Amino acid sequence: MMTTQQISAGTALVLIRLLVGWVFLLEGVLKFLLPDELGVGRFVSIGIPWPHVMATFVAVVEIVCGSFVIVGLFTTENPEVFQPLGHLCGRLSRALQFICRTMAGLSSRYLRSDEI
Repeated sequence: MMTTQQISAGTALVLIRLLVGWVFLLEGVLKFLLPDELGVGRFVSIGIPWPHVMATFVAVVEIVCGSFVIVGLFTTENPEVFQPLGHLCGRLSRALQFICRTMAGLSSRYLRSDEI
């Protein structure tokens, strides 16, 4: 028999998972629907090299990982199988952030604004 605290914690985790997954999924889809504001145009304005490739790659990763989070894939239902894959998605996300920030910093430092 589950206590009310366990039920409340489970409900809270499901709501958090749905909201976080929805944000990632929505951001990924909007990169395709509004490319000038949120997709390629934003990557160009930030100064990220290969903005078409990077924006598409980031959007696909956001859509796929957001969907996984929403349906609960790679979460705690089967931790010995899914947690390592969930950690991999988290590491991939952090690596993308690092690469984008580094490339934007390098391109703004070493290229003229008309070359970006």
